[in-house]
Amino acid sequence: MIVEDDGLQRFFLTDMLEDQGMRVLQAANALEAIKQIETHPEIQLLFTDIQLAGEIDGLDLLRIVHLRWPHVSLLTTSGRLHPHYAELPSEARFISKPVQEGEMLKEMNALLTNLTYPSGW
Repeated sequence: MIVEDDGLQRFFLTDMLEDQGMRVLQAANALEAIKQIETHPEIQLLFTDIQLAGEIDGLDLLRIVHLRWPHVSLLTTSGRLHPHYAELPSEARFISKPVQEGEMLKEMNALLTNLTYPSGW
C-alpha cells in the first residue's frame, strides 16, 4: 500500500511498483489507509510519507499499523524529516525523498523477505 497525499507522487510510485508486478493499493491520508487495511488483510507492506495531510501523520500511522497489524512491513519516506530509528516501530525502514526506484525496491524486498542489511549497504 502507498500512502501519499501528493497525488502525482502516489500515482508515480504506484505505476513503478505495478511495473514490477506488485498489486498496489493507494491512500491519500492515514485514515483512508487504516480503512483499507481493515478491509484488505492481504496487505503485506505499507509505504508512507511522514508528512501527510489530515489528523494522523505518517509516523503515527506506522505506530498504529505496527500495533494493530504486526505482520505488515513498514517503509517510510520524507524529503524534510529524517527520523531517528528509535522514533520508528521496530523493523520499520526509512528512505529519503526523492525516492530512488532501486533503493525503494531493495528496501521493500528486504522487508518482504525479512532480510536486514547493515547501514550503508
